[in-house]
Amino acid sequence: MFTFNDLKRVLSLRMINLYFILMNNKIMIYIKEVTKMITQNDKQKIEEAKGYPLNVPEYSYIFINKEVYKVTEFNRIEIGESIINDGTNDVSLYALLRKKGILLESVKTPRTPVLAYGANASDIQLSGKYKNFDDVVIPVIRARLVDFDIVFTPYFCHDGSIPATIQYSPGTECEVAITYLTEEQLIHMHKTESVGTDYNYIKLLNIKVELDDSIIDKEVFCYNSLHGSFYTGDNQIAMKCIKAKNRIFQSMSEEELLNMVKNKLGIKKTLDTFILDNINNDLLRKKLSNEIADMSKAFQYNNWVIIGE
Repeated sequence: MFTFNDLKRVLSLRMINLYFILMNNKIMIYIKEVTKMITQNDKQKIEEAKGYPLNVPEYSYIFINKEVYKVTEFNRIEIGESIINDGTNDVSLYALLRKKGILLESVKTPRTPVLAYGANASDIQLSGKYKNFDDVVIPVIRARLVDFDIVFTPYFCHDGSIPATIQYSPGTECEVAITYLTEEQLIHMHKTESVGTDYNYIKLLNIKVELDDSIIDKEVFCYNSLHGSFYTGDNQIAMKCIKAKNRIFQSMSEEELLNMVKNKLGIKKTLDTFILDNINNDLLRKKLSNEIADMSKAFQYNNWVIIGE
């Protein structure tokens, strides 16, 4: 016979079950909220890694203290005489610098033309690299590099991305940029490029770099990865975001390559977690870089000299 005490016992058990259900829901909600909070904090880092080489303007510009001014006419002999758009009118660079109170000497000092084929052509990257410098003025001039392509290099950068390098590719013509750096800017750029560890600073000789119809350079300085170019065993992998004519290499986006590498390494975690782990764990990042080191092909062009290593 079902008694009143039996009823109380059943109700008590149900109340206990309900309590645990409610507590479990609260815990799950809390976990979801924490996960959401972590995602919000790290989302930008993950998206920047996937979006390497960040925002690269498809036009020539002068970078001035984190601001971008489109170039109408570039004068590499007298940089201050270059014509730029100030947002309203075309003016000389000298005129804009006077208006901003920046010393004209900042564009009168000698500069070195350095190939920028990855993030160094991005104003976002330049803003980060020169954030502690005063009166930074850097011309970033669009150019066409003949018989080369921009490819990935097999190692993980501190920001979770797989960065870029150049590779000889006869017949290919790719779009790059030339940054004109002062000695002080160049020394700092060497540090940010890990010269001697990840890249050599070299001079390419007997090449063709076209800035416009009338300017053709036969040599240029650049950073060349010590890790070689990313090679799957069948083909090298060019950066899909870099425009190129007569491309002979396979091309991928940064996100596509990261996902391919993750799968090749047998890692089951999500791509976002994979990227975030590489950003936050130096030892893991170096370990994984060593694991993909053999996916490499050496630089195939022979006419170059090391300037700094």
